[in-house]
Amino acid sequence: MFAPPEGASRPVVVKADCPPRPTAAENGLVTVSFDVDQSGIPINFHVRSSTDRDLDNDLIAMLSGWRFRPGMKDGMRVSVPCTLDFVWGARQEQSSGSRPWTLEAAALRGQIDVVASLLREGADPNVIGSQGNTPLHDASLKGNSAVVKLLLEHGAKVDIRSKDGTLPLHDAVLGGNAKAVSALLVGGVDIAAPITETMETALHLAAAWGKLEVLQVLLSANASTTLKDAKGRTPLDEAIANDQQEAAAVIRKYSQ
Repeated sequence: MFAPPEGASRPVVVKADCPPRPTAAENGLVTVSFDVDQSGIPINFHVRSSTDRDLDNDLIAMLSGWRFRPGMKDGMRVSVPCTLDFVWGARQEQSSGSRPWTLEAAALRGQIDVVASLLREGADPNVIGSQGNTPLHDASLKGNSAVVKLLLEHGAKVDIRSKDGTLPLHDAVLGGNAKAVSALLVGGVDIAAPITETMETALHLAAAWGKLEVLQVLLSANASTTLKDAKGRTPLDEAIANDQQEAAAVIRKYSQ
């Protein structure tokens, strides 16, 4: 992305080699800023972020060989700042569910820079990945609240069910990140929606697994303590059955 001075034109690439490939990572992102000087030569390189530090020097060496038609202002050549994202694995594979989907992989790994770059390039945050989940499911399960918020900001839907019948909220509870749960609640997820087969709500899961911080968030958001799952159990019943005494005490307090 070029940032020319006001009234100046952007430089135009006239010679560019392909960037080096990562040696190990399936996908990654290196963000580099530099100036295109009055002669069309890139100078003043700075790696702003990188998921593969081994590539940084090779990438700068490659960029040093690029040439541009320089930016112009009032008939004069001018230096123009530039920032570029070099992304590997950026093209999502929608035609084959058996192939790894890179946005899915980045969400699973918590690679927020890669996720952000893919979304900027137009990746669909709601495409079902190879394991039957959306990226929002994956980020939620990993408890990565920053990635969850980023996906929501780019239109990720909170009501898509995984192949296992879960919503991202259920996965976020299991991930144990209260901030991710809060973000999904703000995003409009139905707090009472159950898992398709087991009929467990988010509160059932938090109680059964003793996710105390998440439990507090759900109860503060008025999650029902009386809904029953497929076994006929309430969240309190689940806490007791799984020997989650602290969780049971919290639910009793909110039930009074």
